[in-house]
Amino acid sequence: MKRLFFLLTLALWSGFAHAQVAYSWEDFCEEFFDETGEAFDEDYAADALGEEYQTLEALHAAPINLNNATREQLLSLPFLSEEQADSILAYRERKHGFEGLGELQFVSGLSFADRQKLALFVSAEPLPRTFSAKERFFGGKHELTARLDVPFYKRAGQKANADGEKAYAGSPLANAIRYRYNARDKSVRYGATFEKDAGEPFASHGNWPYDYNSFYFALRPKGTRHEILVGDYRLHWGEGLVFGNRFYMFSAQSLLSAARTPDAAARPNTGIDENRFFRGAAATLRFGAWAVSAAISYRKLDARITDDTIRTFQTTGYHRTASELARKDTAAAFTAAARVDWQSNRVSLGAGAYYSGFNHDVSPEARKYNAYYFRGKAAAGLSANYLWRGRGFDVAGELAFDQDFHLAAYNSLAIHAVEDLKITLQHRYFARAYAAPYARAYAAGSRVANQHAVLLAAAYEGFSRLTLSGYVHYARFLSPIYLADSASNYFRAQVEAQYAPSRTTAFLLRYSVLSRQRNISGYAPRMQYVGTHRLRLQARFVSGRWTNVVQADGTAYVQQTASTAWGGAISARTTYRPSERLRCSLFGTLFFTDDYFSAVYAYEPQLRYTFAMPALFYHGFRVVALANFEVCRGITLSAKYAVHHYFNRDTQGTGTQLIASPTKQDLSVQVRFAF
Repeated sequence: MKRLFFLLTLALWSGFAHAQVAYSWEDFCEEFFDETGEAFDEDYAADALGEEYQTLEALHAAPINLNNATREQLLSLPFLSEEQADSILAYRERKHGFEGLGELQFVSGLSFADRQKLALFVSAEPLPRTFSAKERFFGGKHELTARLDVPFYKRAGQKANADGEKAYAGSPLANAIRYRYNARDKSVRYGATFEKDAGEPFASHGNWPYDYNSFYFALRPKGTRHEILVGDYRLHWGEGLVFGNRFYMFSAQSLLSAARTPDAAARPNTGIDENRFFRGAAATLRFGAWAVSAAISYRKLDARITDDTIRTFQTTGYHRTASELARKDTAAAFTAAARVDWQSNRVSLGAGAYYSGFNHDVSPEARKYNAYYFRGKAAAGLSANYLWRGRGFDVAGELAFDQDFHLAAYNSLAIHAVEDLKITLQHRYFARAYAAPYARAYAAGSRVANQHAVLLAAAYEGFSRLTLSGYVHYARFLSPIYLADSASNYFRAQVEAQYAPSRTTAFLLRYSVLSRQRNISGYAPRMQYVGTHRLRLQARFVSGRWTNVVQADGTAYVQQTASTAWGGAISARTTYRPSERLRCSLFGTLFFTDDYFSAVYAYEPQLRYTFAMPALFYHGFRVVALANFEVCRGITLSAKYAVHHYFNRDTQGTGTQLIASPTKQDLSVQVRFAF
């Protein structure tokens, strides 16, 4: 095994000999889905990242045509400001369309980096003058993707006990099927998703035939700006204090994105997150400067119920064991919401209300950290949001109240009066008892509640080849949280430098620190500061058909009452495209950490519509090989092979996920039909 790792490492580095940076989908993912960002402060990070990853990948797979794109479609790209979207539309009107993406260099307000990102999500295709109904509903782009994951090992849950019984009800294979349709003008979209996780039963135990089945249909009536969505969808209002699903701003650069018009947004649920979506219908009607939106949903939820009371909602999406299957669809929620928005060139205002009722009382078992969690059988709330564009600055925010009039407030000031300098200041106050089950806003931790915080971010692009950025984030938790039995402090800071001596070479240096107060084991509620320091040095090159990235990561996990835990990794990723039909990627990392808390992370090549950024801890290596081959026009076959090996451990995982080996190997095969 060590010899195999050595040979693969040599292969990885062979592409660097004549390195000279084109910007790829992998480069965008590595920048935007930054594991050192705020989301990785809590356990829900992987789900949040995966959800946003799949949303963006769906946009990447079905690029927006600049020649008929609406303003709302352009603003679905999280890195694009409203001024930039307006500049693109103004240029299109002035020039009567785009002949190619090269014309983006003539659009005011778009930097070279902006154009690189845009090229991943937009196209410039000629359009017929009109679309018939048949063309809109069936003449667009169809895509069917099927994936099969095959593990070359057995987890404890797959092994029979003395009675011949297995903990997992299904096979170790995982399978997902997706169908997507997008009209050429994006006026009609529909799709379906079916998924079975490893260990879940197929066509049994109530599955018909998959464990997860999702559908959606979205329509923009011809000649209107109205939108109708039926099936599974996700909602976002304002800054996310009531309904939140907008992109999470994982990097310091995206923290500095210009404020957006706080318009209500309902988007199809295109991912495989089995929890954070609604099932029903949503519509937005637009009349000039006004927009009226409404949504209704009824869906079943996984929960642990005792004495007719919901104690916890199960959000993993797994239904493998008897206990997981027993909790499937045991709860239900009905939700109704409505709002109105108005916008002009400089001012945008919006207000809305919602009601959500559950079929059982919600009452988590009492703990110090959940004393102010939502309890009851119904949740409701009101919110109002605003945006004011001044000369050289934007002010935006949202104010929300729950059914008991607990307050949540978010305000931000974005300053861009000085060319090449961007500054953002955010202030948040979320009452300790604020309860909004579907809120997902920018916050310290996973809950939109129980914190008072400020954040300052800045970036300077005035140097010809150097960009500097960073932020400082301080939050005060007003009452106990998990692992902190009294009010506690949170601090995070990051600085980053990106240097691009040419368009084919780039370097990145990033340092971040996260410090939080935690209980001292055995001495609670006395607390200590626990901090994680991270350092990354990365180089990116392109030479001919080769794209290469190499990076070094270091981590220090510091506690006041224990010795420092250290971690480090050296990683390399190379992509080779010998022809238009074949694309190969190879990734390898060698990591050494003292424990789980000093883990490092690295982005690895992915199959379409999959996301993984595994934590690398203890001593070992991970190698991933990925190949995409276009068998013929419209049919692509892909395969991903991964090896994860520990030098200092004999097992991997715990409980039913335990693997009795230091090595695990996985193969994923995917076929894609696009026509």
